[in-house]
Amino acid sequence: MKTEINKLIEEADHYQDEHPRKTEILQKAYALAQNLKDIELQLEVGTSLVGASQWSGNKTITLSIFPQLLNLLDENPEYLDEYSLLWEYKWVVRGLPDYPNITKIQIFDALKDMEQRFISEGNSKKVIYQYMSKIYLKLGMLEEAKVFYGRSKKHKGDAYLSDCTACIVNAKVLLYCLTESLEEALVVAKPIFNKKYSCHSVPISTYAYVLPFVMKAGQMEKAKEMFDRFCKVYSKDSELYSGPIFYCIKTEQYSKAINFLEKASSRFLDPRSTDYKPIKSIDDFNYALSFWYLCDSLDQGKKKEVKIRFHKDFVHFKSNHNYTIEELKNFFKTEALTLAMAFDLRNENNFISNQITEVFNY
Repeated sequence: MKTEINKLIEEADHYQDEHPRKTEILQKAYALAQNLKDIELQLEVGTSLVGASQWSGNKTITLSIFPQLLNLLDENPEYLDEYSLLWEYKWVVRGLPDYPNITKIQIFDALKDMEQRFISEGNSKKVIYQYMSKIYLKLGMLEEAKVFYGRSKKHKGDAYLSDCTACIVNAKVLLYCLTESLEEALVVAKPIFNKKYSCHSVPISTYAYVLPFVMKAGQMEKAKEMFDRFCKVYSKDSELYSGPIFYCIKTEQYSKAINFLEKASSRFLDPRSTDYKPIKSIDDFNYALSFWYLCDSLDQGKKKEVKIRFHKDFVHFKSNHNYTIEELKNFFKTEALTLAMAFDLRNENNFISNQITEVFNY
């Protein structure tokens, strides 16, 4: 069985983390390692699976696997030096607010557990406070996000666990977009826009996140510049970013908006589909809101039908790919409102539902 696991690991190594096939292969290897009850092999394969599932957008796999790995480490502390999982913990905890079924109590319990593990291994609180700021921001608790960002600046970081400079600056840009002014955010973003700092997700995410705020300010020439820059770094492996889609719809570039949406169509599928994900996330909300905004714009333009290539297991799939604007608008409007309500209920504010109002006011 160990030979089979090693073959699967070798096969997985041929794929980038973003490729869904890598996650699929590592899932098989991890299941075999569990059956073999080989602790080190479970930690090795499980850690790789967490990384692959995160980058490929299969975060529900991450959420199910990661607690198992933490338990393994707690029960077998002799592996702690090689598999501390603190770096992976940052990814996992950052994604928790993206699922409305995960309560605030659960999110803060995870943060507390991560903080205890960081401190017990002799690490600074800087990263903890940075991630607290990110999480409060996602929960729409903007004042708390500012407080913890301020606290993070008072601590020296650990080179091993700190995010790269590009990601740190990017996080500050988003914080300033939401809590300060667009002008201040753009000043912070200059080193990214000038290509001084970059990484796997920066500057692509910077352009995407700043774009809606530029549109909201009515600076459409600046928005065009942001969109053009985004398109230059966008690739087929890029995740779904709603900002550029909203820009395309606002500027009536409907075919481009549809093209972006078609690349992320594995959503709202029939439960019998092998690609079905039972838990909805913030990405599903953004996808539904984008389609609602698109259909509303097409409807105002008196268009009755649209051709879109959905996933073959989309709940309203049609083999000819032709859909009426009304049916898609009604479906995605309902989904967006339902998810917004779930997020607002969990967050105890209107942070997510307010985004709907903002989109329709561009």
